[in-house]
Amino acid sequence: LFSGKLKLNPFKNKNDRYVHFHSFDYSRYLNKKKQGSKKINKDNLIFLDSAGPFFSDDLKMFGDKIFIDKRKWYQELNKFLRFLEIKFKSKIIIIPHSKNKGQKNPYYNSKFKIAHNNNAALDLIPNSKLVIANTATTAVTFAVASKRPILLIYNDQIHQKIKNRFFDLNNMSKILGTQLVNISNKFIDHEINLKINTKKYMKYKYDYLTSRVIEKKMNYQIIDEITKL
Repeated sequence: LFSGKLKLNPFKNKNDRYVHFHSFDYSRYLNKKKQGSKKINKDNLIFLDSAGPFFSDDLKMFGDKIFIDKRKWYQELNKFLRFLEIKFKSKIIIIPHSKNKGQKNPYYNSKFKIAHNNNAALDLIPNSKLVIANTATTAVTFAVASKRPILLIYNDQIHQKIKNRFFDLNNMSKILGTQLVNISNKFIDHEINLKINTKKYMKYKYDYLTSRVIEKKMNYQIIDEITKL
């Protein structure tokens, strides 16, 4: 089973058969759309946070010892998110990384709402005004599928000390045609906008998430067809 255009198969065999399949998050989006849902306030700004630096992240798991000034990190983040609230006259909702659901981060601005439920990204992003992320998270799938604006952010510490994250953010920014903003710099109003590059969104969708040949099918239907062969 493969999503998009790339057929990843490290153990190829001449008898292998490739079947188009929706990516996990895109499949969840389709199921949610099919079921229908109550519209949520579209004035919300959704921030998809990374695990670190307050909680353990992949860097620590692999033994990388990188000193991050946590206080400065979250001061810059809180200041920027508050700037967005004022600029767009909207409310910030933070969705913590899935590894940190239910855990309190004392560095967040206490005025921001935190959404800990497992389906927070799926429920909130399709009806949001803007989606903000500081990692190249796969949760942007929900923003691409529902054509919501995406803003990718980083700070000086990411740029200087976590090179691979900056590389991924920069790459995703180019692929999606979204803005990439250094929040350590002075914020300029006109640099932040809600435009989306529809052409690049559609390319991303069919390169990584799904295929035109299965647009009218759900994953469970595809699996059902396979089991009947």
